[in-house]
Amino acid sequence: MMIYGCQSKEVEKNENEVTTDTISEKFENQILQEYPNFNILDTQKGTSDNAPIQLVAIGENKDDGSSQTLFIVDDNDVIHQVTLGDERNGKYRKEDGIVLDKNVACFSMEYVNSDNSKEIHDFKLTFIKDDNQNVTYTNDETIRE
Repeated sequence: MMIYGCQSKEVEKNENEVTTDTISEKFENQILQEYPNFNILDTQKGTSDNAPIQLVAIGENKDDGSSQTLFIVDDNDVIHQVTLGDERNGKYRKEDGIVLDKNVACFSMEYVNSDNSKEIHDFKLTFIKDDNQNVTYTNDETIRE
């Protein structure tokens, strides 16, 4: 299933994968230490093409089971926490995965409405670093038909 607004990319494996995995594990461990109420459900490592994104991780809240929290590690090794959605507990759709396309992170969540109907929301977050090295984002959210 393709997430609205993002292009899927084939990623080539190389000898540097071990180094990248080590970096990914470092940040995953750091996120879990700084945010002990979360489990990491999925991650996507960035490359220099994805600046300022170095790593995107989806967090599951241990208290309520929701997985609508995104952790972004920027190219200054700063961890940013972004919580999306509303009062409904969103659940990350691992089958859609996290897609990085330049400075954009795409993923989807499923929400259950009060009448038990389900909605799938596709998120497209664009991250920008300003002149003061602050990272901000815009969110383009689409409900799948």
